[in-house]
This record gives sequence, structure tokens and C-alpha cells, in this order.
Amino acid sequence: MLIQYIILEGKHIGENLFSGSLVKLSAKGALVKSDSQETNSIPSVLTNIKINLFPSNNLGAIAENIYGKVLDKTVGSGYFYILFTSKPPEVKTLLDPQYSKLMPFR
Repeated sequence: MLIQYIILEGKHIGENLFSGSLVKLSAKGALVKSDSQETNSIPSVLTNIKINLFPSNNLGAIAENIYGKVLDKTVGSGYFYILFTSKPPEVKTLLDPQYSKLMPFR
């Protein structure tokens, strides 16, 4: 599932918008693959990020934002794990059927 994310700097939204995708997913978190080659596209551990989903039905981004915190889990270059910290009901409804389609996150 395609996403765009912004790294939050304290209570402020960062300046850079990055693209990526959810490659593993659970009700509590996800493995994110960044499409950017920029070194600042991979957030530091415990950094908060704001995420917008782009479902495959080409309707554009879902209006509701998801928020997550980057976890301290070792992964390959260009990837990072997040724990969802805020997931609105509209997003939950969209993601629930996706758990079986994407690789499970444990």
C-alpha cells in the first residue's frame, strides 16, 4: 500500500514529504519501505511521523492522518518499523482487510 509521510519535529510538522509503502502490517504497526534515496528520509528511532495512505482504488489520499512512532528494530537499508500511535476509524476500516494481503508484521 502506497503512503506519504512527514517526519515530525517535536510538535511541528517537518518540511520534507517522503513517499514509500507499507510492506508488512499488523493492527499495531507496520514495516515501511522508503522510496527516497535521501539519507534524511529514514527517521531516527522514537521519532514521530505523520502518514497518509493512498489506497489502490486511485481516489487519492485518505483524508484522515495516521501517526506512528519509529521503533528500534534492525532492518535493511531504506526500511523502518513503526508503531501506530493514532489510527482513525476510517483508516482502521481500510486497513483491517489488508492484514491478510500484506506480509504479517510480528
